[in-house]
Amino acid sequence: MRKLTAIMFTDIESFTQLMQQDESEAISLLARHKQIYIQHTKQFAGRTVKYLGDGTLTIFPSAIEAVKCGIALQQSFQKAPVIPVRIGIHLGDVIFENKDVIGDAVNFASRIQTAGIAGSVLISEKVKDELINHHEINTVPVGIYHLKNISNPAPLYAIVADGLKVPDTTLLQGSEKKAIHQVTQEKDSFLKAKKKLRTFRIGASLLIILLLSIVLVQLLKNKVNSQISKTIAVLPFENINGEEKDNFLADGLTEELITLLSANPELKIKKVPKEVLQGNTQSVLANIFNQIKVGNVLEGKVQHDKDSLIIFVTLHNISTSEIIWSKTYRRQFKELMKVQESVAAQIAESLNTNFTKEDIQKIAVKRAPDPEAYLLYMQGRYAQNLRTPTSMRDAIFLFKKALQKDTNYALAFSGIGDNYTLLVDNGYIPYDSGAPYAHDALERAFILDSTLPEIRASRAIFMSSLEGKYAESLNDLKLSVKLNPNYAAAQQWYAVELAANSQFDSALAHIDKALELEPLSERKWLLKGLILEFARRYKECLQLLNDFRKQFPENTQYLLQKTECFYWMRQPDSLLQYASLIHNSVNDYEFWKAVINDDKKILQKHLEEKSSLAPLDDETLATYYVFLGQNQKALDCLEDAYSRKEFSWLKFLNVAPMWDPLRKEPQFQNLLLKLGFNKRTKIVA
Repeated sequence: MRKLTAIMFTDIESFTQLMQQDESEAISLLARHKQIYIQHTKQFAGRTVKYLGDGTLTIFPSAIEAVKCGIALQQSFQKAPVIPVRIGIHLGDVIFENKDVIGDAVNFASRIQTAGIAGSVLISEKVKDELINHHEINTVPVGIYHLKNISNPAPLYAIVADGLKVPDTTLLQGSEKKAIHQVTQEKDSFLKAKKKLRTFRIGASLLIILLLSIVLVQLLKNKVNSQISKTIAVLPFENINGEEKDNFLADGLTEELITLLSANPELKIKKVPKEVLQGNTQSVLANIFNQIKVGNVLEGKVQHDKDSLIIFVTLHNISTSEIIWSKTYRRQFKELMKVQESVAAQIAESLNTNFTKEDIQKIAVKRAPDPEAYLLYMQGRYAQNLRTPTSMRDAIFLFKKALQKDTNYALAFSGIGDNYTLLVDNGYIPYDSGAPYAHDALERAFILDSTLPEIRASRAIFMSSLEGKYAESLNDLKLSVKLNPNYAAAQQWYAVELAANSQFDSALAHIDKALELEPLSERKWLLKGLILEFARRYKECLQLLNDFRKQFPENTQYLLQKTECFYWMRQPDSLLQYASLIHNSVNDYEFWKAVINDDKKILQKHLEEKSSLAPLDDETLATYYVFLGQNQKALDCLEDAYSRKEFSWLKFLNVAPMWDPLRKEPQFQNLLLKLGFNKRTKIVA
């Protein structure tokens, strides 16, 4: 009888040697092994097929139960006195013959076990596929190997769990392992021999035509695929420890690797947000990767124990599903940047780029001059990205601690400036309590290293948001993207500043570059829509928002932009249709209904109701007054905002359609002059 079955082999490593050294200890160890084995096999519905001296052959009704059993076994075997056991698991058809099982799948499982190390659980790709929806079980690829008596190279994976060991790919059993490039070389040799034989069977002219055809097709294919082959989607690294305090490691590794890889001019790096991975199947993700035109996927996992780190990194080729490169690093915390340098160098080499280790080191030394300071910097950036008042204050504290380790750490000064800028710009602290500190920190960072694109960009955002120095901000952002054209955030910020200065074509070119680097960034999509709205290209904006809705069906922020576009296009029915879907916003259905009907009484009542719930900011109040036809009150709000230095949104006075009714007012023109805009915006029909 043939049946799909999960097969598990176990084997005690070096048991024969132990028998020779101390027979009584070996027999005691074997007895304890059997006791643990019987307990857990029964627990997970396994059936013992046979004992193999110091090993076992077991079958299970499902791959999940087999893996859970393997984890439980190794966790028990690792308790003192440790029993050094290798475990291999495969899923395949087996033939039941009397009380035994036979077949290729059984042989395959046996070979997987022999490829492992003591304390590990290795599994085949078929077993790994069964674990897709079991997020509590973590795996990491350990490479593609040519196992003994197995005709095709096989990808193997290690289970990652507390107490289990993950093989270092450079230390796997030499007699069982052949790296994929060796397999490829053998395959190439075989194909060459086969081609030589074929020359005796076909005419010379036909062979020449055939070879020319192959060469031409390959050249065309290479031309089409060369760019995609050097494009990498970087997935968020996974924190295997699962504790929130360790999330900074996974996030920091992801961001810093993107920075190092983006510096390679021959690579295109595309960031994949965490949200994209949540709830999507492998087939859906494959479709997404195809849409954003990437040839490779970089993924990794990180866990730590006290002062040591274990980092798993894998680079996959999407079209072939092959593992291009994979490695497990065991390092101290202080060696974190060295690991990232190694990863960037290995990827550069694997994808045949000319970016050298020396090129990478030049960038790395600026980012992590001191290992302890660098870890504090990563923690600070993680806290900053949480974007709460408390977390941003925590970030400042961590950056200051980093400076205690390295007083000339430019990026730490930049981090302090960023967070003071954010705290002021979001209204969490008064202007005078944050702006001077942001200014001093950013100037110090600039003096230390003005060649870092992040420092240029940080200074630009400060000047634009808190000082209203838009021209200076544009100059710094221009230099930032010149220093690193693959710096997605700088491309985005530069696009926004260009749009505020009515340079819409350039703005769209740079936001498109930002979207090319982060095609799954919802914020960047919406910012492109905003730029199109500012340019009065409403139809294009609506089309973009339709595409946004298909791409991000859970995000409803696009509704506000859609209603505005329909208003400027004088399409009230469509406007109200979408306004009815807006909730928890000032610009809701009742607001737009009153605006369309020019019902100032209802609109005034709406304003009073919203004001009674919470104080309205100057921008919202000015918007109400424009629609109420009370231009002077609107202008007074804008003047108040200017006196309070609310430059981060005042720059859009120059281009936003909302302020068109005020453009001919001398007071409005004077305000534009004070903001540095010396020409009235040309309104596009």
